Amino acid sequence: MKRLPQPLSGALSEIVDTVLPPRCVLTGDMVDRQGMLSSKGWSGLDFIADPFCPSCGICFDFEVEQGGLKSSAFFIGTSGA
Repeated sequence: MKRLPQPLSGALSEIVDTVLPPRCVLTGDMVDRQGMLSSKGWSGLDFIADPFCPSCGICFDFEVEQGGLKSSAFFIGTSGA
C-alpha cells in the first residue's frame, strides 16, 4: 500500500481532526492530538504501587509483609523469588 505524500497526509489529518476532534480516552475532554490524556484524566490515574502481586501485578487491598507471600498457594509453580 502506498503512503500519501506528506502535504496531503497533513491536510487529511487536519480535516479529520476538524470533523472528529481529538479527545482524551479517559474523560472525553478535548486534547491536542489523538491518544493524549487530559490533565484531569492523567491526575485520576492509579499507578501500580506496593503492595502488588509479583506474578501478575494486581494490587492487593491489604498490606503484605516483605516476603510474606513467598510460600503462598498463589505462586505455585513459581520460584517465589
